Amino acid sequence: MQWRKILGIGIATVATFYLIWTFVSSGLRSLFLAWGFSEALTELLLGILFATAQLETVLKIMLLQLAIRPAKFVETSLSQLPHSDQQAIQRQSRELQQRGFIKLLDYTVPGTGGMARLFGHPDWGSFVELGYAPGLPLFANSICFLEPHWSLELSNAQPNLLVDMVWFAFLRQPRALCKRQSGVSPAMLINPLLLWRQQVRQQLGLAAQRQGDLATYITAEREKRQRQRQALLNKSMSYALLQALWYPFSKMRQHFVWLGDSIR
Repeated sequence: MQWRKILGIGIATVATFYLIWTFVSSGLRSLFLAWGFSEALTELLLGILFATAQLETVLKIMLLQLAIRPAKFVETSLSQLPHSDQQAIQRQSRELQQRGFIKLLDYTVPGTGGMARLFGHPDWGSFVELGYAPGLPLFANSICFLEPHWSLELSNAQPNLLVDMVWFAFLRQPRALCKRQSGVSPAMLINPLLLWRQQVRQQLGLAAQRQGDLATYITAEREKRQRQRQALLNKSMSYALLQALWYPFSKMRQHFVWLGDSIR
């Protein structure tokens, strides 16, 4: 179903692009010839412009529609998950509740096939998300927010080259900092996150967001997603693809740490 959606969006985007290019290229051809360019040079320039514009337009639209859609949190039941995954999430949930975390919501993000259980701590102002995504191992993200518009995320997700390449090239934000500690339990992510938050607060002089309720989390995540979408619109897709191709050879693949503007 997901592949049909991707294919449909891709076909519609390419068809729209070709329709617009038909009118634009005609005007550009006349302009180049009027400037005295030869027919061969005109065709070369049009070919370069066509390839570049198609890459920028089609890739941006598909990413906005598929990978960076506006954040929506639709309540669901994790009973739809495989039995072994349900048992693992229930066990992890008990561990978090023993640390004082409160279950806030079981939710899904439409169109992704993924589900998550969200916890918040009323005193620490931090959150833990137990997540499921088709084809990937269960993962957990420990999250907190700082003002204005900073976030810290510590994840135990297993490395996935394709997912990491997309994030590295298209989704990174200078104030959305993240680290990975693969293989540790969700409860073991909490103390390192709180320590990291204290370090960043002292280093940058930021105020911590102390609320651990559902409204705080949803508002912060929606604002972060909106900044991702705006950044993508302003980014060169050609440069982003070069970043994606560079990622397998970068130090970040070995040590998944993104400190963004905090190190400037």
